[in-house]
Amino acid sequence: PVAAGLTRELREALTARGATVTTLTVDPAEDRAALAGRLQEAAAGAAPRTVVSLLALDGRPAAGPAAPGSGDAATLTLIQALGDAGVEAPLWCATRGAVTTSPQDPPT
Repeated sequence: PVAAGLTRELREALTARGATVTTLTVDPAEDRAALAGRLQEAAAGAAPRTVVSLLALDGRPAAGPAAPGSGDAATLTLIQALGDAGVEAPLWCATRGAVTTSPQDPPT
């Protein structure tokens, strides 16, 4: 799971820049319908302008050789649940270990 410190630092940085931040902790094993319901509750009264996910930082291994890693599977569930909940805000997924596609394309 993502370290609580990183979540706190991100929340503080966004708040310092004027964002209203709602933090929703997602269990990687949570099903799509349950997550969609929690997203609707969290967005009640004010549709989110942006969704930032740290789920992809969960580096726990996959259940099998062809299965996605824990963070990847949770990110897919989040994408589906956002659609189910009617959230139209852009989704930003934090990642690590970026690689370039060519020498002219440095990692950002």
